Amino acid sequence: SQGGWRVVQPVLSSSYRGWGTGSLDEDAEEIDRLLECLASQRGVSEVALLGHSTGCQDVVRYLKVGKRVSMVRAALLQAPVSDREALSLTSSSSGEDFDAALHKYRQMATSMIAEGKGEEVMPRAASLLLGPPHAVTAYRFNSLTGRMTDDDMFSSDLTDVE
Repeated sequence: SQGGWRVVQPVLSSSYRGWGTGSLDEDAEEIDRLLECLASQRGVSEVALLGHSTGCQDVVRYLKVGKRVSMVRAALLQAPVSDREALSLTSSSSGEDFDAALHKYRQMATSMIAEGKGEEVMPRAASLLLGPPHAVTAYRFNSLTGRMTDDDMFSSDLTDVE
């Protein structure tokens, strides 16, 4: 019988250029499929999930909504990040210009979501505010920049209850 631990690094569809069009729920579904495969094809019964940076949100979300949570023996969060708070620290724009642009695109994202267009891509200037020049949907822009959104788990202004 084989014993010990193995390392499996999934590349979720939200990785790399897909970060702006994915969601935590889609990532949780992909982790479920991975764990199903590991259980049925490799006989794995216990796992430890490790998230790094924004991947920490994936681990927390999976623990909340995952179908195979019973397999998770440990969850490790390495360098969790508040994307909302990091934006102002990493922006190359001046404070007022950045704040005005962020406000403009947050309003646009909110309107798009209200109109049922949350999965549509925002203008390129919105994605440039976030860093990489990759497409970002209205839903994802809102989630990364808003307070108490799906991705806003580690901001310093959140209470323990939140």
